[in-house]
Amino acid sequence: MKFEFRGRNLAVALACLVAAGCTAGAQTPQTPPADAVTLSISFPADIKINRILPAGAEQTVPVTAQLALTNTSASAVTLQQPNDCQSHVWTVSDASGSTVDDRAICPMIFIPVRLSIAAHGTFTGTETVTLTGPKYQDGGHYTLHYTFWGAKADAAFTAHVVQ
Repeated sequence: MKFEFRGRNLAVALACLVAAGCTAGAQTPQTPPADAVTLSISFPADIKINRILPAGAEQTVPVTAQLALTNTSASAVTLQQPNDCQSHVWTVSDASGSTVDDRAICPMIFIPVRLSIAAHGTFTGTETVTLTGPKYQDGGHYTLHYTFWGAKADAAFTAHVVQ
């Protein structure tokens, strides 16, 4: 396999390889039609949040989201984002639609990332959604809004606060 880096210095080229953001050759990715990829998400419907924590413990709750991005078209697609932070973005809203939580911290490294998916193929991954415990009410109904490589999906959940 041959990788080409036109107009880039060696450090940027190596960073690109490490970030898995480069593709073989110097092909420009095509923007797929909006309906070419679909996202499905698996996220717990009930999440336990402990209010009383040991001294020094963080008030965050890590929850795993399982993601499946499916290419529904008859040809391969290549997706591109300006950086890894924008390839997966999430927010949580309450029952009234107000934002309660989001992915607040992400190092913005400005190296474009790309993902290619074969025709009718599926790319799967897991991401940790770190919820800020004090923002959630016992019995509150919330929705996780996840954008993964430009495709969007939602997952509803209920918070159960344990004192």
